[in-house]
Amino acid sequence: EHLSLIDASQISKALDEILMDEGKITCQSDTFAIIEDKITIYAVKENGIYIGRVICDDENGVYHFEVFKNYDLFYVEYLLLQAALSRYYTLHLDAIFIHSSAIMYKEKAILFSALSGTGKSTHARLWEEYYGAIHINDDKNFIVFENDVPYIYGNPMSGKHYLDSNVKAELLGIVFLHQAKENSIRKLKKAEVLIKLMSQIQIPYSNKAKERFSIMLDRLINIECYSLGCTISKEAVDLVKNSLFKAEV
Repeated sequence: EHLSLIDASQISKALDEILMDEGKITCQSDTFAIIEDKITIYAVKENGIYIGRVICDDENGVYHFEVFKNYDLFYVEYLLLQAALSRYYTLHLDAIFIHSSAIMYKEKAILFSALSGTGKSTHARLWEEYYGAIHINDDKNFIVFENDVPYIYGNPMSGKHYLDSNVKAELLGIVFLHQAKENSIRKLKKAEVLIKLMSQIQIPYSNKAKERFSIMLDRLINIECYSLGCTISKEAVDLVKNSLFKAEV
């Protein structure tokens, strides 16, 4: 059930130096750059030095990885593959990338989204402990719309814990959580959902992908979304469970 990755072969090589002078930089930060030309070049920086890049042929799904050999090859390739897959999926599928932990319970997917370190992975593990839920992906999820229905697919870009499963499930709801001394939950209004989403989703840089992005966002804010203030407890899990699976209340 994994999203189809790359059909063609991946070629990786270690270089003494990564030179980034091709094309025009369309997006850049302290750690990352996207360079657009006839092909797309993603680059990862560390301490101001380009440590790796992936050259993408989006139409054929061919990615060539180049890694500065003084750095850990797996670490750099992992970052580059994540960027390349995000580019490929948003170009070829009705897909949105969201920073979240996803579980499957009763054949439905639930997303837990929050800033790093807030506890979304911890809350997901509580579902596994108390109700036998399955981790779909613990950190980086793609919401894919098929006939206007949102699904979560497993994918191998699952963060530092490497928790992911080869499954597919219809998305039932999104829970934006924050730490609190007491457990509480409330359903979010659409305007609130939009604000919460924009800090956790990746906005595509490609004009082609942007054409579909606003349509998918409109679909996304119609999904049931909740704000959860929580402790590390079964009570917090049950609050979400009873809100999303109302027939069991």
